[in-house]
Amino acid sequence: MTLTMNTRQQEPEQDSTKTATGRADWRKQVTELVQPKQSKLRPVPVEPEATALLLYLAEIRTDASICSLRKEMESRTGRRLSRCTVVNLLQKHGVVLGNQAGGLSSLEQKIVKGDPVSPGQRTQAFRMNPALSEHRGPGEGISPGDVLAQSIFPLLPGRPDEQGKWQVCAVVDTWGMVAFVDLQPNATQDGAVDLLHYHVLPWYEEQGARVRCLETSRATLFAGDAREHVYEVYLNLHGIAHRLRGRLLPTVNGYMARFKQVLTNRFLFPLRKSMEGCVPPSFGTVRTQLILWVRHYNETHPLPGYRNENRPPLTFWRQHRG
Repeated sequence: MTLTMNTRQQEPEQDSTKTATGRADWRKQVTELVQPKQSKLRPVPVEPEATALLLYLAEIRTDASICSLRKEMESRTGRRLSRCTVVNLLQKHGVVLGNQAGGLSSLEQKIVKGDPVSPGQRTQAFRMNPALSEHRGPGEGISPGDVLAQSIFPLLPGRPDEQGKWQVCAVVDTWGMVAFVDLQPNATQDGAVDLLHYHVLPWYEEQGARVRCLETSRATLFAGDAREHVYEVYLNLHGIAHRLRGRLLPTVNGYMARFKQVLTNRFLFPLRKSMEGCVPPSFGTVRTQLILWVRHYNETHPLPGYRNENRPPLTFWRQHRG
């Protein structure tokens, strides 16, 4: 008896890595080669209290360096700040270390003279002293009262309570950085006009000077139909020109930005510190403190660099008047 053999050979199992077309599945190959995505740690923001301490140390330590500031901050707060963080905070708030003052002054002089500087140097100088960015531009006055900048901004941004709604209304003369401020419950057109009507214009009348132009952002608080907008109508009534910031420029005039640096360092940070663990001061108390501080700023606070060169605002304003 002859056995019939099945001559058909058993077909090999289909390779799971191949598709119906016979080509290998690219997904498996790529998956094996792709490296797992590394999670990036986001930088932890520096608390206002820590920033205030850093700026204070930079001011009182005449021989301070970035390295020494980092070490002292770590010993006091237990947090190690990177070199980049310290440099950025100092530049943001316009604080110059003693060993850097000469270099920054030289850089400012080059920019004022029109000498060539690198884009990085120019950016650094403008960040340390935003007023320099207005040099010879339409946002810089050539005499007292020629160009004033006005802005409204939160006193204590980020606070969820009532104090977080308080607004600082400020006007700064770009000739010497003489400042006028008022604390208001919220930002309104009437509040912006009140500061001009009851404080700014009367002071210039007493000095025998005239306000010629006010520069503001394009926010609806300041800009609108010249026939209907309260702020616009008031300026027209008093023959004051209104210039809006260019769309490609920072929204705030450089002299106003410089004033905000000083206000933050000298008034807001100490105010935050004094409010820690205490009953928040009343609106009237903070308003009085702010007005007194601005008086001190105008009369005695030396402003380094362009264009005051260590002279207080009123000293510069009066020396160069006319």
